[in-house]
Amino acid sequence: MAYQSPLAHSHHVLPQLGDLHIDELGSRHIAELQLHLRDRALAPGTIDAVIQSALRGMLRDAELAGYRTPEIRKLYDTRFIVRQDRGREMSEIDPFTDEERERIIEWFLRNRPHYHAFVYFRFWTGTRPSEAIGLRCRDVDLKARRIRIRRSRVCRHDGPPKTGKSKRDVVIHDQLVTVLLSRMSLDPEPDAFVFTTVTGAAIEESTFVRREWLPALRPLRIRPRPFYNTRHTYISSLLAAEDKPLFVCRQTGTSLEMIERHYADARFSAEQLDRLLSATSG
Repeated sequence: MAYQSPLAHSHHVLPQLGDLHIDELGSRHIAELQLHLRDRALAPGTIDAVIQSALRGMLRDAELAGYRTPEIRKLYDTRFIVRQDRGREMSEIDPFTDEERERIIEWFLRNRPHYHAFVYFRFWTGTRPSEAIGLRCRDVDLKARRIRIRRSRVCRHDGPPKTGKSKRDVVIHDQLVTVLLSRMSLDPEPDAFVFTTVTGAAIEESTFVRREWLPALRPLRIRPRPFYNTRHTYISSLLAAEDKPLFVCRQTGTSLEMIERHYADARFSAEQLDRLLSATSG
């Protein structure tokens, strides 16, 4: 009988691995599972949570329970099994323009008002999707205009933020306070999610992207980009406004090296160059 674990019943895994015995598992099966999850448009971080965390944990539990398991090093052969989320922040920075950002926000306000605050929040805090999805009401201090980032939510489970620097307080502007006030009750339950689906459940990034995000970009005729790129937009907008890179790092939980290497010239416009040349020649 195959070893049964909570993971074996997951709708992400069962169609591919549910009928296998643990000692039958090979790199081919994991590679096929990765491909299956990518075809379902799951976020790279979600795929890694299933493959690199949950599945590894299941194998460890099976070995402790006395089952014969494959050798992890050989099973996760890096020639075939590659982390999907590796270097996502280091990939090509492709932010939305200011005009695109405003049109997207307006579209959600008019057509999908339930998700308007969620999209607005992402564009104007630079949080990672998992950080915004995992946000609880107790993490929001509208009076002090601060958001406490203390967790991320991936694959329906809460976990720590991505890195040590990701644990932070984000300062928010007054317009975002107004938007959040329209979304939150005056006396919310501390553990309630700030952003939910229409039915009140926690948001899943891949489902939101498939059902809400991409369908919003199509009628606007905006070139499709990942929902993650709202973070790129926020960072590059702050830098274009000549905010200090160290402040941007603290707001977004990224390193100064990352900012300088990947974002420094992402939004430097011809108009900014004109102003710079004018100032130096005056």
